[in-house]
Amino acid sequence: MNSDKIIAVFGATGTQGNAVAKQLLQEGWRVRAIARDATTAKAQALAELGAELVTADFDDFASLVKALENAYGVYSVQPALTTAGDVGQARWGIAVADAAWTTQVQHFIYASAVIDRAKGLVGLGSKRAIEERIAELSLPATILRPVFFMENLTTYFPVRLEADQLSLSIPFPLDRKLQMVSVIDIAKVAASAFSKPQTYLGQAIEIVGDAITMDEMATAWSNATGRKCSATSIPLNALAQVWSQGVPLFRFIGEGGCDVDFAATSKDAAMLSFSEWLRHSGAVNAGG
Repeated sequence: MNSDKIIAVFGATGTQGNAVAKQLLQEGWRVRAIARDATTAKAQALAELGAELVTADFDDFASLVKALENAYGVYSVQPALTTAGDVGQARWGIAVADAAWTTQVQHFIYASAVIDRAKGLVGLGSKRAIEERIAELSLPATILRPVFFMENLTTYFPVRLEADQLSLSIPFPLDRKLQMVSVIDIAKVAASAFSKPQTYLGQAIEIVGDAITMDEMATAWSNATGRKCSATSIPLNALAQVWSQGVPLFRFIGEGGCDVDFAATSKDAAMLSFSEWLRHSGAVNAGG
């Protein structure tokens, strides 16, 4: 039975953490949703589903330890694209791992990224440092390494409605297939890992759901909405004007650095295709 074990979920009001918290609640776990602000609509929605709301600050170690008291497991994910940058994310993720070690958490899941082929990249460098700290502490852990989120097309690179037509823009080559995964599937894999520690503890698992070109994404969006959708590639020099730290990361992704083996991904989620994700998630509504 899961109902007697507490899973503390960091970033519970963020895109990934929220999906994980909801999946765990659905599967009968006791969820402790950890957020910086428990008064937000997303936090209150989790409370209505049965989650315990707890506030904690990544830079306040005592608050992290308190938040993890009596927790069986932890899902650790840090905010992305923050002003604290790479160093800040590393500091926060290491603090969560240290707090989990202090409270003797039995299963620690860290939401990392595909980092084995990436060294020194902003955003991925922090994840490498956090993974190294988890190993140093000998935490009983599972590392999840997802590829590009489908949900990025409703958050960081939202599809725009212009003159009754949709426009999709990502800093990625038009002639390549982008490997993607939905946080819905990441959440299912995380829930399976907590339920089957004998299978998942000590493992680092890459997660991918689909591989699709931008033109194919646009076609899927057109089919789902009935509106014409066109795709354009954001030049890296244009990306540099608004997010200079993302340039080396998207250069790496565009050159195939994050491509993973579909056969090696977890079988504990059906893995939504991009078109299925559009139908399942309601993302088309965000695109007009």
